[in-house]
Amino acid sequence: MNPEQPQRWWTNPDLKAALILVAAGIIFFADVLFSSKNFYYRDILNFHYPLRKVLIESFARGEFPLWNPFIYLGQPMLANPNYMALYPTNLLHLIFGFNYAFKLHFILHPIAGGLGLYFLVRRLGLPWIPALAGALSYEFSGVVLSFLNLYNIIPAVALIPWTGWAFYGALQGHTWRRMSGFGVLLALQVIAFEPLILQCSVLLLAALSIVWLSQQQDRLRAIRLLVITFTAGALLAAGIAAVQVLPTLELLPLSARGSGLDFRSATGWSAHPADLLNTFIPNFFGNSFTIDMSNYWGELYHESKAGYIASFFLGSVTILLFSLSFFSQRTKLRNAMVPFLGISVILGLGKYTPIYPWMYEHVPLFDLGRYPSKYFLLTSLIVSILAAAGLESVMSLNKKRHSSMNHACVVGAAFGLALLGLALYWNWDKSQLESILRAATGSDLVENKNYPAIAASLGGSLKSTGAFLLLGSLLVLARQRIKRPAALGCLLTLLAALELVPPNIGLAPLMSEADVDFVSGVNQYMVRQQTGELGRAVSPTILTREPTGFTLRAPNRSLAWMVLFHRRSGQGLDGIRNGIQYSIEESIDYLNTRESESLLRSCLKLPPERRLDVLANTNSSMIMHLGQLEDPRAELLQRFDTHSDLDYRLYRLNDALPRAYFATNVIPTASADESLTVFLNMRHSRESVVLESVPKIPRAGLSRGGNVEILHYESSRVLCRVQAHSDGYLVLLDSYYPGWRASVDGRETAILRANFAFRAVPIPAGDHNVEFSFVPRTFHIGLAITLATVTAAAVLCLWAWIRRRRRS
Repeated sequence: MNPEQPQRWWTNPDLKAALILVAAGIIFFADVLFSSKNFYYRDILNFHYPLRKVLIESFARGEFPLWNPFIYLGQPMLANPNYMALYPTNLLHLIFGFNYAFKLHFILHPIAGGLGLYFLVRRLGLPWIPALAGALSYEFSGVVLSFLNLYNIIPAVALIPWTGWAFYGALQGHTWRRMSGFGVLLALQVIAFEPLILQCSVLLLAALSIVWLSQQQDRLRAIRLLVITFTAGALLAAGIAAVQVLPTLELLPLSARGSGLDFRSATGWSAHPADLLNTFIPNFFGNSFTIDMSNYWGELYHESKAGYIASFFLGSVTILLFSLSFFSQRTKLRNAMVPFLGISVILGLGKYTPIYPWMYEHVPLFDLGRYPSKYFLLTSLIVSILAAAGLESVMSLNKKRHSSMNHACVVGAAFGLALLGLALYWNWDKSQLESILRAATGSDLVENKNYPAIAASLGGSLKSTGAFLLLGSLLVLARQRIKRPAALGCLLTLLAALELVPPNIGLAPLMSEADVDFVSGVNQYMVRQQTGELGRAVSPTILTREPTGFTLRAPNRSLAWMVLFHRRSGQGLDGIRNGIQYSIEESIDYLNTRESESLLRSCLKLPPERRLDVLANTNSSMIMHLGQLEDPRAELLQRFDTHSDLDYRLYRLNDALPRAYFATNVIPTASADESLTVFLNMRHSRESVVLESVPKIPRAGLSRGGNVEILHYESSRVLCRVQAHSDGYLVLLDSYYPGWRASVDGRETAILRANFAFRAVPIPAGDHNVEFSFVPRTFHIGLAITLATVTAAAVLCLWAWIRRRRRS
């Protein structure tokens, strides 16, 4: 083609690469894209799915999703980043049905992540075939696909490379348009906030900053430009995300996570050093997606359960290409990236290194994040970038480094042959590998393991790794004989993708739409029992612990049956979508209020009969229980078949306090701790309330102080009618939280903290209408800042565009 002739769109290599990445993603996700199957693993169905229902239903009613009354006695919704209330994939629900839009959220991000990595590598100056190889290695890596099990973190796999692309572009062409793009992408990361993932983004931006600075002649001017770009982008991101950020900043110090996580929680699910073997050996620990994990042997390395990151597999071909980047002429890129690669690995190992404990103790806010293995997302990204550089060096056929590269490939081929030999040996003598695995499992887990299947799987993985590493090394060694470097690059790219896809295709197990939509018998029964009076449900884990080793009747060993068992036994938060509200409960994200967390922890320390007192005082009337509940207040309603040998029953707690009641007997306390103590020991009384620093109101001698009727109950608005025979307090057993306002007959009145965790307002004698409404100042201030920032950014970009047009 004539170099002076303009390039046609159909010959554009970037377009071809983008189409390949999208097509590969569609093929990879074909099973879930073109069927009714959906994702369910980990917290997807029992936490994120019902919360997403609440969020989308709020939008459908034309409301801002500010408050969720269904969990933890009521909690803020917009303020909790796990809801991702303002994240763009919520718009999918305008186009598709709920279940399809829900799974598209998972599918789009790995594909977008591959595209982001490709264009980032291209912006760093690499040719399109090496960039495509790096993008495929990233898009289908075990780490990226493991994030399919994490609804609220999967956006990071796309946002991090695209943020790096936008940042580097803003440095190259210092325009308002590019800086605005960087700010918008950074704002999306703030909206989908996760502490460790945000640190990964900052580390990547730091690495890219070093790459860019190393290429500049005027370093002082470059540093000044770098500071301006990052500051402008960060301020723009903060302004755009202010509607989310300000409520979140209000929530954090008031939440269970606000005081920081303890060291065990913060460093749980650190990547074990043994996980480094999983980077080039697929399914190293076996299959964890079974009921009894009989085909998995990694519990001793992963907090006595399956790893948080299901797979660290990057592929032996990708790692080979990464190692060849040390022979690349892109020394500035490599020298900038490798130190941050080491940092991500060290941080990912968490408690297994001395650095992470030191940072936990001495770095402010570091204790807000948890599960250090998340840092390996940055590891995967940097390895993919350097693998692209390595492939470029292979395709360049640089004679100066030909000998050194050959030596490295000979070592790779020898290692591949060794793995093949080891796999063949263990295939011949299966008992030896089984013995090694037994010793590495732990004596208390040996009986449940299917060691022949585990050994066969590990042997197959070793064989696959050896074969791909050998073939990749031989292809590089033969590069001088392959006349077309592009053909060699395409072969190595295809080889890297072929190694990654088969073992990683099962990292996100699926279940049918019928199983996703399944409504358990216990939830159906509780809905029928609702007669208009509000009450909360209690999961069985509050009063009893589920025994280990129970028998589950299931046609196969898929973990999906365990999810259905949890639904049938009333566990999790699945009933939210049926309108069931839950009492104190174990929080998954630790962003419930401190009061609800303190009530839970204190309640679990009490004997079972005392726990019932606490549940009664929190308006918890429906109690799921394992076995018989020996208490005269508990009325057995129904027994449920959970397809197991466990006897789950539903009880009604007959003396549970109503959601709203009128109290004339005040129990004054001097502090929150004293209020908690008094509340935990308070016997059932419909006329008593615990208040901090409020004088006791004398009773008027009436046997009944008054009646309360809830006329209207919405997520952010509650309307009550009070018939008070004397002065007293209306007590509403919903969470006390800033932003709630109350008015009595249209006159605003103060809300007091009642019964340690709830709300109360003073009521004079007579008939009154009392309205509670959630009007958080942080939301309205944040919304104003967001609108002003978006408007200002649009005006500046338009002004810059007009100036550019005039000049041209």
